[in-house]
Amino acid sequence: TLSTFIGPLMANITQLRTQSTTKLTKRTVSKQNAMNQSMIPLDLLVDTLMSNEKLNILVLEPEALAAQLSIIVQRIYHNISSSELLNQAWNNAALRHRSPNVLELISIFQKISKWVSYSIIEKESLAARIERYEYFIQLAARLNERLHNFD
Repeated sequence: TLSTFIGPLMANITQLRTQSTTKLTKRTVSKQNAMNQSMIPLDLLVDTLMSNEKLNILVLEPEALAAQLSIIVQRIYHNISSSELLNQAWNNAALRHRSPNVLELISIFQKISKWVSYSIIEKESLAARIERYEYFIQLAARLNERLHNFD
C-alpha cells in the first residue's frame, strides 16, 4: 500500500514542480483556486514520510512541499467558524466538541512539528542532520516569503 501512495505523491510533486514557478511568479491563483487543487492528505503524507526510512525527504522540492502544506492548512482555516473560538472551547474537555476544526489545526501543527524533529534527529551523522536542517529552513522560507504562509 505504501508503493501505491508514493507513486501518486511523486507524480504530484513533479507536476507541482513544473507548475510552481509559473504560478508563483504570476500570483494569479486566487485562494479559491488554491483550495480546489488536488492535494495529498497531510496525515497520510506525514505518516508515510515518518515511517518510510527509504524515502529521502530531500528529493522533494521545498517549493512543492510548501505548496501542499499551504493548501492543507488553508482548507482547515477556511472551515473554522467564529463560534469555535468562543471561550477557548478547545481547551476545555467538556466543550472540545464545539471546536473540531481548531483541534484539527492544532493536531496538524503537532504532526508537522514531530515530523520535522524526527526527520532531523533520525540521521546519525552531523552532516546529514545539517542537510535536513537546511532543507527545513528552505521549506520555511518558501512558506513565508513566497506563499505568505506564516504557520
